[in-house]
Amino acid sequence: MDIYCKSPYCDKAMERLSPEFILFLHNNLEKSPKNCVLELRFHLPINIKDRNLEAEVIKSIQDHYLAEINNSLKILNQSYKHIVKYAIVASLLIFLGFLLQLYQEKTLFVFTLCEIINIAAWVFLWEAIHTFCFKNKKSTSDLKKYKIIYSSNIIFEYRTKNK
Repeated sequence: MDIYCKSPYCDKAMERLSPEFILFLHNNLEKSPKNCVLELRFHLPINIKDRNLEAEVIKSIQDHYLAEINNSLKILNQSYKHIVKYAIVASLLIFLGFLLQLYQEKTLFVFTLCEIINIAAWVFLWEAIHTFCFKNKKSTSDLKKYKIIYSSNIIFEYRTKNK
């Protein structure tokens, strides 16, 4: 399996990891025990030993996963900002609904307006809870995966053809 993208659409041939290699890493990481220390071991023939190429491969893998970590953190930060906004709007609507219930003249219009505000408040509150508990699950899972791969030990083993 080639770890670099050979497509003419890749930016730089030696900097872009191939989708097959990335999928291979992710699938094997899902099969491994949780909180494991990952070790990427490349078995190569001894006649192609090249320390510069090793450094380039290590840099490519780490650069790719550092970018993925930063992207995941950006997505999570945006999500947390939305959660705070939803919670603030929900709190303000609940407070407004409470103030309207204190209104002396409880006409049908005031009663209906209070109910609409309370329903809207609960919708915003539910969206904040839903985003925090459920929508962020994939992003946090991906972030953990990317951190494990980024911090993995990358080892190159050179062997003769007989082994």
